[in-house]
Amino acid sequence: MPFILSDACVQSRRQLVSEALAMVTKTGVLTLGIRDLGAKMSYQNASDVCNRIYRVSESAIDVIDGNPSWFDQASSKIALIVGDAPIRYLDHNIATTDEKRAVILTFTDGVLVLIELDFDKDSPEADTRVIGRSELQGMSVGAVTNAVGYAGAEWPKRVAVSLVYGADTYNLPFRSYDPHLALELAALVPSLAVDLNR
Repeated sequence: MPFILSDACVQSRRQLVSEALAMVTKTGVLTLGIRDLGAKMSYQNASDVCNRIYRVSESAIDVIDGNPSWFDQASSKIALIVGDAPIRYLDHNIATTDEKRAVILTFTDGVLVLIELDFDKDSPEADTRVIGRSELQGMSVGAVTNAVGYAGAEWPKRVAVSLVYGADTYNLPFRSYDPHLALELAALVPSLAVDLNR
């Protein structure tokens, strides 16, 4: 399946590159002040987060008339919180059920960022919680592609993991049919097991 960037994300990338090239052309050297660089990096990070949220399920978020405000807010909040830390796993359950509540879940090496959305509201807000990964209380691994005798290049094709943080349980991936999410989640599982002993 080809990866398609939303128009807003493409535009932000073009603008960032264009400004950088203009500075190089004008001065012969790319010189950005620390403040400018920080602002541009945050903007770029938010654009990258926007793309990752959209990539999970392109049909779940209607961007025909531009990004919904909650979508831009969620991307911006995640970018602000994670900073330069690599995102190890990002998933959401938007439009997976008839329920009007959804969550965007983002793991870095140190934290779990939860963006909670209530679509019963006229204008949903991206309520945010940040949880230390050491707060993981339980993990169970359900179905996983059998590794014995597996000849495929990418293993596993399927994995199911339940994570317990306080009163909340998250059954991941939210979309069990996505092999890309299965691979990202499988790569995260060993570090989640370590989180249980922190």
